[in-house]
Amino acid sequence: MGTNSDFDSAYLDSVFVSQTLSNAGFVVNIEKSIWKPCQELVWLGLIWNSLNHSIQVPSQRLVDLITCINRVMDSLPFVSARILAGVTGRVISMSPVIEYKVPSIIVYSDASSFACGAYSCQLDNQIFHKMWTGGEKELSSTWRELKAIELCIDTFQGQLSGKVLKWFTDSQNCVGIVESGSGKPQLHSLAMSIFSICVKNSINIDIEWIPRGKNIKADAISKIFDFDDWGVSLEFFEFIDSMYGPHSVDRFADSNNKKIELFNSRFYTPGSSGVDAFSFDWKEDNNWLVPPIHLVCRVIKHCIACKASGTLIVPKWESAPFWPLLYQNKLLCQPYVADMLEFKDTKDIYIHGSNKKSLFGSDEFKGTVLAVRIVT
Repeated sequence: MGTNSDFDSAYLDSVFVSQTLSNAGFVVNIEKSIWKPCQELVWLGLIWNSLNHSIQVPSQRLVDLITCINRVMDSLPFVSARILAGVTGRVISMSPVIEYKVPSIIVYSDASSFACGAYSCQLDNQIFHKMWTGGEKELSSTWRELKAIELCIDTFQGQLSGKVLKWFTDSQNCVGIVESGSGKPQLHSLAMSIFSICVKNSINIDIEWIPRGKNIKADAISKIFDFDDWGVSLEFFEFIDSMYGPHSVDRFADSNNKKIELFNSRFYTPGSSGVDAFSFDWKEDNNWLVPPIHLVCRVIKHCIACKASGTLIVPKWESAPFWPLLYQNKLLCQPYVADMLEFKDTKDIYIHGSNKKSLFGSDEFKGTVLAVRIVT
C-alpha cells in the first residue's frame, strides 16, 4: 500500500511501482491489485479509509463471525477444536481495528515460599498481602505466582472494574499461562479464574514479564512474615458468640483465620472490609477482638473513644501493660468491663496460623485466657 498527499502524486507513485516490479521480472497479479489511487479500499480483510482516517471490519466478516459463534452455541456442550479455532482466528484477524488503550492502573506482584504480595501506585499505594496456608506452600512457584495475581485482582476488583490494567510479574511462566492457558489442570484453572474475574468486571489486563531486579517492592511485600498470625479456634469463637453475640465484625483477622464474613486486616486480602481496624468507628458494631498482644492497650482505648462494645480475648498476664486498663485494683474491674470469663484449660483455645513457632497455639502456652466483655 502506498500513499501521497494528492491524487496526481499518488498516481505517479503507482506507475513507478508497477513499472519497477515489471522491469525486475515480477509478475503482478492484476486482479488483486489496485493501481488507481482511491481513498477507501479493502486490504488484508479490512476497510482502510483515508478520508476519516479509520480502519473498519467489513460487515460480511462480522456476519461470518456471528455465524461461527452460533455454530459453537448449537454444538454445546461438545465443540470441536476446528470450530473453536474458526472463531478464534476471525476474532484475532479483526484485532488491528481495536483502539490501543493506555493502561490506567499498573500493578506489580510477586510470591515467596510463605506469602504473596502486590501493590499499585494508582490505588493510593494500597498493599495486597496474604500468607500461604500449609497446603499452598507445597504447591509450585508458578502456581503461587498465578494465585497471587488471581487473589489480588479478586481483592481489588471493585476498584479495577472497567479499567485497563498493566500487570508486571517476574515469572515468565505466568505471562504465558495468563495469555494462553496451561496443559496442567491446576494452573489452567487459575488462568480461567483470572479471565473470568476480568470479564465479569470489564477489566482489560495486559501482563508483562520484568526482571526480578525491577520488581523489588513487590518482592519485599511478598517476604513480609506475619509473626502475629495466630488465632482462636472456631469452637471457642462459637461458644463465646453464643454468650455475647452475635458479633458483627472481626477487627483483627485475614482471609485464612476470619471468624466473621465482615473483617478488618493488616493489609488488603481477599474478602477484607478494610485495612487498619483503628481507622474505623466501632460504635455501631459488636466487635470481635483478638488483637496482637502489643495492640491490646490501643484496642481498649479505641473502644472507649468510640463508645463501642465488643469481646476481647487476651491472656491473663497481670504484669502486661494492658492490665491496668482492665482492673482498677486487684479485685475491681474498670467500669467499662461488663463481664469477664476465665479459662484455665486453654488447650483448644489458641491455634497456630502461618507462624508455627508462635507461643499462642503451642504446648508451651500454660497460662489462663480471659474473654473480656467491654461495654462503654
